[in-house]
Amino acid sequence: MFYVLVYMLLPRHVRTLPPCEAIWWHRGEAAATAVLLVAIGVFMFAQSWRAFRQGQWPSPGTDVFVRVKILRGRQLWLLVANTVAYWAIVAWAISLAAPVLLPYLIHGPNVCNA
Repeated sequence: MFYVLVYMLLPRHVRTLPPCEAIWWHRGEAAATAVLLVAIGVFMFAQSWRAFRQGQWPSPGTDVFVRVKILRGRQLWLLVANTVAYWAIVAWAISLAAPVLLPYLIHGPNVCNA
């Protein structure tokens, strides 16, 4: 539902707005995306920490939809390393994009002064 709202319906509405009004929608989209990325990162960190502590994945007592193979040892380390590497790449990409996007999102374009 969130995907449909943000990425399908809002862009159609925002394209019809003048640039001065559209910038607020873009700021909201950027903020929502940042909050979503942070929330997913916190969730995945918590799951990885739990897997390390328990020594297996999925952790004991976890509800699963289907029977899954329990990962232990090297497979567990590879799973957690893959998760850490993925979020390191995301953090690196955000650190590259932030200096470019933040001034635009904070101050907005100069189209409103015309």
